[in-house]
This record gives sequence, structure tokens and C-alpha cells, in this order.
Amino acid sequence: MTAGDKHSRARALVEELRDTRQGCLSVQVLQEHVHSPGVTDVRAAIDIRRRTGASFWDAMILRSAQELGCQILHTEDLDAGQEYDGVEVRNPFPA
Repeated sequence: MTAGDKHSRARALVEELRDTRQGCLSVQVLQEHVHSPGVTDVRAAIDIRRRTGASFWDAMILRSAQELGCQILHTEDLDAGQEYDGVEVRNPFPA
């Protein structure tokens, strides 16, 4: 899949989530203050990292998704189909 294909799919997904009002964004993803993590979030992310092996930054994204009540996280950086404490990972760019 080319970078242009990924861009088109990502844009369509973001527009769909916006239009259906079912999307959430974490600070880590877009640097927008939709969810501002605090000390307890950092500690929880460290715990997620220790339990799952995810990178700290991916664990912070997972923690933000949990705190925002998201059930699905669209990312190509974690294992698609895996569930992390109630957050299911989906790859928006399947092969």
C-alpha cells in the first residue's frame, strides 16, 4: 500500500468517525488537548507497557482510549485484533 493510499484511507476513516461522532483523539496522537494525561495515566501506561510489551507511547495512547471510553483503536502500530483492557485494536490499512 502506498503512502497516498494510506492517506486516503486515513482521511476517510477520520471523516467517518467525525460524521458519526464516534471518534476520540488522544494528545499523543494529534497534540490536541482532547485528553490531557495526568500522573495516574502515566502510571497506568507504565503498567500497560509492563503487562503487554507495548511501547510506552503506544501504552499512553491505549490509556487515553480507555479514559475516553473508546472501544476501538485504529492503528497500524499494535497487533490488529488484540484487545488491551477493553480496547480492541484495528488496523485501518489491512493488506
